[in-house]
Amino acid sequence: MAKILYFDCFAGASGDMVLGALLDAGLPLAELESALGSLMIPGCRVSADRVLRAGVSATKFRLHEQTAAHHEDADAPERHGHVHDAGHDHHTHPHEHPHDNSRASSQGVPGQRLRREGHRTLAEIVALIGQSSLAPRGRDRAIELFRRLAETEAAIHQMPVEQVHLHEVGALDSIIDIVGAVFGLEWFGADLIVASPLNVGGGMVQSAHGIFPVPAPATLRLLDGVPIYSSGIQMETVTPTGALIVAGYASRFGPVPLMRVDRVGYGAGDRDAAGTPNVLRIIVGHDEAGAETQRAVVLECEIDDMNPQIFGVLLERLYAAGALEVFYTAVQMKKNRP
Repeated sequence: MAKILYFDCFAGASGDMVLGALLDAGLPLAELESALGSLMIPGCRVSADRVLRAGVSATKFRLHEQTAAHHEDADAPERHGHVHDAGHDHHTHPHEHPHDNSRASSQGVPGQRLRREGHRTLAEIVALIGQSSLAPRGRDRAIELFRRLAETEAAIHQMPVEQVHLHEVGALDSIIDIVGAVFGLEWFGADLIVASPLNVGGGMVQSAHGIFPVPAPATLRLLDGVPIYSSGIQMETVTPTGALIVAGYASRFGPVPLMRVDRVGYGAGDRDAAGTPNVLRIIVGHDEAGAETQRAVVLECEIDDMNPQIFGVLLERLYAAGALEVFYTAVQMKKNRP
């Protein structure tokens, strides 16, 4: 039986939402921690908490960084450290960089919980991934994703890939989002990954470079060839990290394929808005036929004025054009017309 994994992106996608959904669907946190161990700097740890988003129970993935400094941040769960609510901030804080709208600026923002880290080049990130506990296949996939991200940034900024600094996506928490998602998807071992069209949101985003439309330039470029739409919600719902993971793994986009459901996971974003739950849903199941299903279209028409000798020629031409089956049914219409 073929295993199928479906990304249901009705509220968008971000790196931490992907990880939260994978954990909620059964990925063991201990195994994820083990895979990330060599990437973690001393004092860092990850956690998975149960939260509600518009009444829906979901898993929130977090990266905690302990520091010696005491931060007077009443909004943070840990008063002696930082909590990287990696990802789906939805502009509760201004963003430092327009191409990773999952990370907030630390420049004087009240309630800020994310320490800004140095930018990393692609070569530096590749070296970090080389030290991870990922299997060779997963390591290659993670490097491939970061290379695509670097190429996207290079095209936007008109500079060589080797000179690109990946800004906030090169920060530790974003690296953990992407490497963790690669490990999680490899752990599930799906034979087929499908995604819904992505709800990208709308409005504008404030960044260090100015005010940009949603989706941000890098996000939109990463979603090249992917079906997107906006439900009209005025916030950023797809981050570059989320776009990179979903577009990099889904082999096709559309409705839920024919499958028998085994597990369902909900990964939470930061914001709890009224109405649509701010979650990414992952559905894991299998196709009992052991093969990918296909859609067939049925075309019907009525012919009441054609020479009967032509029906045979028509049948041959329909088969030649690719029809799976052709048949005629005789009926009597008005005035007994055949």
